[in-house]
Amino acid sequence: VPPLPQDHLLNPGFENGLHDWHELYGAPALLISQPHSGTYSAGKAVTGVGAQDYWSQIYQELGCQPAQQVTASVWVDPSFPSGAQGKGGLIIEFLNASGQVIGTPATVDVGGNGSWTQLSLANQVAPAGTAQVRVSGFLYAPMGDVASVNYGVLYDDFQVTVQ
Repeated sequence: VPPLPQDHLLNPGFENGLHDWHELYGAPALLISQPHSGTYSAGKAVTGVGAQDYWSQIYQELGCQPAQQVTASVWVDPSFPSGAQGKGGLIIEFLNASGQVIGTPATVDVGGNGSWTQLSLANQVAPAGTAQVRVSGFLYAPMGDVASVNYGVLYDDFQVTVQ
Protein backbone atom coordinates (compact mmCIF):
# COMPACT_ATOMS: atom_id res chain seq x y z
CA VAL A 1 0.00 0.00 0.00
CA PRO A 2 1.56 3.32 -1.01
CA PRO A 3 1.74 5.98 1.69
CA LEU A 4 -1.01 8.58 1.80
CA PRO A 5 -0.11 11.94 0.30
CA GLN A 6 0.98 14.63 2.74
CA ASP A 7 -2.13 16.62 3.74
CA HIS A 8 -0.63 19.58 5.64
CA LEU A 9 2.58 21.59 5.79
CA LEU A 10 5.29 20.22 8.04
CA ASN A 11 7.64 22.63 9.82
CA PRO A 12 6.03 25.75 8.24
CA GLY A 13 8.12 28.17 10.33
CA PHE A 14 11.47 26.35 10.05
CA GLU A 15 11.62 25.81 13.83
CA ASN A 16 12.97 22.29 13.14
CA GLY A 17 15.57 23.61 10.72
CA LEU A 18 15.11 22.86 7.04
CA HIS A 19 13.64 19.40 7.70
CA ASP A 20 10.60 18.52 5.56
CA TRP A 21 11.50 21.15 2.93
CA HIS A 22 12.80 20.20 -0.50
CA GLU A 23 14.96 22.12 -2.97
CA LEU A 24 14.44 22.67 -6.67
CA TYR A 25 17.11 24.38 -8.76
CA GLY A 26 19.69 26.87 -7.57
CA ALA A 27 21.71 26.84 -4.36
CA PRO A 28 20.20 25.23 -1.25
CA ALA A 29 18.49 27.29 1.42
CA LEU A 30 20.23 28.17 4.67
CA LEU A 31 18.73 28.25 8.15
CA ILE A 32 18.81 31.88 9.33
CA SER A 33 18.27 33.21 12.87
CA GLN A 34 16.44 36.30 11.59
CA PRO A 35 12.79 35.18 11.75
CA HIS A 36 9.44 36.77 11.15
CA SER A 37 8.34 34.82 14.24
CA GLY A 38 9.86 32.05 16.32
CA THR A 39 13.60 31.41 16.15
CA TYR A 40 14.44 30.66 12.50
CA SER A 41 13.67 31.44 8.88
CA ALA A 42 14.95 29.95 5.62
CA GLY A 43 17.11 32.09 3.37
CA LYS A 44 18.09 31.84 -0.29
CA ALA A 45 20.64 33.95 -2.14
CA VAL A 46 21.35 34.46 -5.84
CA THR A 47 24.67 32.72 -6.56
CA GLY A 48 25.15 33.83 -10.17
CA VAL A 49 23.44 35.23 -13.26
CA GLY A 50 25.63 34.00 -16.08
CA ALA A 51 24.11 32.92 -19.40
CA GLN A 52 20.61 32.42 -17.97
CA ASP A 53 18.16 33.67 -15.36
CA TYR A 54 18.65 32.52 -11.77
CA TRP A 55 15.77 30.49 -10.31
CA SER A 56 15.53 28.51 -7.08
CA GLN A 57 12.69 27.05 -4.99
CA ILE A 58 12.15 25.63 -1.49
CA TYR A 59 8.93 23.64 -1.38
CA GLN A 60 6.57 21.01 -0.03
CA GLU A 61 4.01 18.99 -1.97
CA LEU A 62 0.55 18.18 -0.64
CA GLY A 63 -2.14 15.84 -1.93
CA CYS A 64 -4.71 17.66 -4.05
CA GLN A 65 -7.58 16.58 -6.30
CA PRO A 66 -9.05 18.30 -9.38
CA ALA A 67 -11.34 21.25 -8.56
CA GLN A 68 -9.99 21.65 -5.02
CA GLN A 69 -9.02 25.20 -4.06
CA VAL A 70 -5.58 26.03 -2.67
CA THR A 71 -4.77 29.14 -0.66
CA ALA A 72 -1.20 29.82 0.48
CA SER A 73 0.77 32.56 2.15
CA VAL A 74 4.33 33.17 3.30
CA TRP A 75 6.21 35.99 4.99
CA VAL A 76 9.23 37.16 2.97
CA ASP A 77 12.02 39.63 3.70
CA PRO A 78 13.90 40.72 0.54
CA SER A 79 17.43 42.13 0.76
CA PHE A 80 18.23 43.35 -2.75
CA PRO A 81 20.29 46.54 -3.17
CA SER A 82 19.12 49.54 -5.17
CA GLY A 83 19.23 48.76 -8.89
CA ALA A 84 18.94 44.99 -8.44
CA GLN A 85 16.08 43.24 -10.23
CA GLY A 86 15.97 40.12 -8.04
CA LYS A 87 12.69 39.03 -6.49
CA GLY A 88 11.46 36.52 -3.97
CA GLY A 89 7.98 35.15 -3.84
CA LEU A 90 5.36 32.46 -3.55
CA ILE A 91 4.34 30.00 -6.27
CA ILE A 92 1.58 27.39 -6.43
CA GLU A 93 2.04 24.63 -9.03
CA PHE A 94 -0.35 21.75 -9.67
CA LEU A 95 1.22 18.37 -10.51
CA ASN A 96 -0.17 15.27 -12.21
CA ALA A 97 0.41 11.73 -10.96
CA SER A 98 3.78 11.67 -12.78
CA GLY A 99 4.94 14.81 -10.96
CA GLN A 100 4.73 17.04 -14.04
CA VAL A 101 3.46 20.62 -13.71
CA ILE A 102 0.04 21.05 -15.31
CA GLY A 103 -1.83 24.29 -15.91
CA THR A 104 -0.33 27.72 -15.30
CA PRO A 105 1.47 28.29 -11.98
CA ALA A 106 0.24 31.19 -9.84
CA THR A 107 2.90 33.55 -8.47
CA VAL A 108 3.26 36.68 -6.38
CA ASP A 109 6.60 38.33 -5.61
CA VAL A 110 8.43 41.26 -4.03
CA GLY A 111 11.83 42.80 -4.67
CA GLY A 112 13.88 45.64 -3.27
CA ASN A 113 15.23 45.90 0.24
CA GLY A 114 12.23 45.98 2.55
CA SER A 115 10.98 44.37 5.68
CA TRP A 116 8.88 41.30 6.36
CA THR A 117 5.89 41.28 3.95
CA GLN A 118 3.15 38.67 3.72
CA LEU A 119 2.51 37.37 0.20
CA SER A 120 -0.71 35.43 -0.50
CA LEU A 121 -2.37 33.51 -3.32
CA ALA A 122 -6.03 32.68 -2.72
CA ASN A 123 -8.48 30.20 -4.23
CA GLN A 124 -6.25 28.64 -6.88
CA VAL A 125 -8.36 25.89 -8.48
CA ALA A 126 -6.68 22.57 -9.27
CA PRO A 127 -7.11 21.62 -12.96
CA ALA A 128 -8.22 18.23 -14.25
CA GLY A 129 -5.51 15.62 -13.73
CA THR A 130 -4.15 17.12 -10.50
CA ALA A 131 -2.67 14.68 -7.96
CA GLN A 132 -0.59 17.10 -5.86
CA VAL A 133 0.07 20.78 -5.30
CA ARG A 134 3.60 22.15 -4.85
CA VAL A 135 3.80 25.27 -2.66
CA SER A 136 7.15 27.04 -2.89
CA GLY A 137 9.09 30.05 -1.87
CA PHE A 138 11.09 31.10 -4.93
CA LEU A 139 14.04 33.33 -5.74
CA TYR A 140 14.54 34.90 -9.17
CA ALA A 141 17.06 37.21 -10.83
CA PRO A 142 17.22 37.92 -14.57
CA MET A 143 20.24 37.03 -16.69
CA GLY A 144 22.94 39.68 -16.36
CA ASP A 145 21.57 41.18 -13.12
CA VAL A 146 24.91 41.14 -11.28
CA ALA A 147 23.53 43.58 -8.67
CA SER A 148 21.40 40.71 -7.27
CA VAL A 149 24.31 38.26 -6.81
CA ASN A 150 24.89 37.37 -3.13
CA TYR A 151 21.54 38.92 -2.15
CA GLY A 152 18.20 37.23 -1.75
CA VAL A 153 15.19 36.67 0.46
CA LEU A 154 14.17 35.13 3.77
CA TYR A 155 11.01 32.98 4.09
CA ASP A 156 8.99 32.23 7.23
CA ASP A 157 5.56 31.19 8.46
CA PHE A 158 4.13 29.43 5.40
CA GLN A 159 0.40 28.64 5.52
CA VAL A 160 -1.52 26.43 3.10
CA THR A 161 -5.09 25.19 2.92
CA VAL A 162 -6.41 22.68 0.39
CA GLN A 163 -10.20 22.38 0.33
